[in-house]
Amino acid sequence: MLKIFIGFIFAFFHFKISGFDILADFVGYLLVYLGLKEFPDIVSFAKARKFAILLLVEALIECTASVMGLNEEMLFNIIYSAVSIVFTVIWLYLMYLIIKGIEEIERNTNLNLDSAKLYSLWKKLTTLLPVAAVLSLASVLSVIISQGNLTELFELITAALAIAAAVIAIMTIVIDIKMLIGLNNVRKALDTYRPEEAVRQDYEQPTEE
Repeated sequence: MLKIFIGFIFAFFHFKISGFDILADFVGYLLVYLGLKEFPDIVSFAKARKFAILLLVEALIECTASVMGLNEEMLFNIIYSAVSIVFTVIWLYLMYLIIKGIEEIERNTNLNLDSAKLYSLWKKLTTLLPVAAVLSLASVLSVIISQGNLTELFELITAALAIAAAVIAIMTIVIDIKMLIGLNNVRKALDTYRPEEAVRQDYEQPTEE
């Protein structure tokens, strides 16, 4: 679970230096994939691995395009902004499968992993992330349109989109942090879990006559 936790940190946060993201998304998705492989018996995790690979490939393409300077091209930004909506949905579904996997582990081990709380946070992200992706596409399109007539109007629209995107970004960061705290709690609970001790305790419990 440690790899999944660290992978989510890479996927959630972006710290760019000279235009390069030092917490590269493809590293995060690779770690998530490797972490999921550590639980071969969890059905939801097995399904999630396929989507982790899809996101890994997308992140590698995006990173390559950035290195080549393609992200400075307007056409690339339009295409990538549109495609990112699809991959946002895939990312949300990956998170859903991981939470379902944690719920499965919770049932199998009788540990309290707060999967219900993680699911509640995920539902909030299902609203915020797609809206953020749509706003990003709308912002790119508004810049193109503003180069023609009604420049002042589209400048106001672009500014409004930027403010809306900033508000959603702040809300998303707060939820991301709560999600990471929950995943870290899952990690710690699994690290200290000893199935042989749980079996022994069940065996030693007195039976009612």
